[in-house]
Formats: sequence, structure tokens, C-alpha cells
Amino acid sequence: MALLVVSCLHVYNNWFGSTGNSHGVEYCVVCLSKVSKGEKLRWLRCRHCFHVHCIDAWLKVGTTCPICRVNVAPKRNFIISSMVSLAKRVGQWIENPLSSELTVAFCESFGF
Repeated sequence: MALLVVSCLHVYNNWFGSTGNSHGVEYCVVCLSKVSKGEKLRWLRCRHCFHVHCIDAWLKVGTTCPICRVNVAPKRNFIISSMVSLAKRVGQWIENPLSSELTVAFCESFGF
């Protein structure tokens, strides 16, 4: 479940705006360290932000925001639709692992 929660959350590399501000984020409350320009941050649905490695470790234990305790786990319908979509993609790959263009390019590059 933890992997599913983390995989549904976005990571931001350039979180400083054009004005150079950090959008109000000064510290990561998980590690209590100051957030620096260029660090990767993860925003939760509740709009709280943390270092990626800090919140990922936190979410391995639970599914709530460390600040407001809102449940950040994806909704059941989202989980089901994600699993169905993944199953379809895997099925398509099993039926046709290499597209015809890729097969031709592969064969030509190896002289087949």
C-alpha cells in the first residue's frame, strides 16, 4: 500500500517560483531541516510539502500527513482504475512485446 500511495504523489524539482520564494515552505517537518533551493519536494493532497525521502519514509508506516493527519492514500476507485489500466498495458505488452517498427529497427541494426 505504501508504494501505491507514494507512486500517486508528485515530485517537484524546481519548487522555487520565478520570484525566488519557496511558496511558504521553509522547513521539512519530518526531518526538521531547512528546505533549500533545488531539493526535490513532494506535495500531498492537503497542500503540505516535504523532502521526497522524508515523506516517502513516513508514508511507509502510515498514510496520513504528518502535519494535519489527513489521509493521503488514493481513493479506492483510483486504486482500482490504476490496477485495471496497468493490467491492460501488461496484457498489450504480452500480446505484442515489440512494435513492428522497433522489431525492424532491431533486426536491421544487428544485420538480420
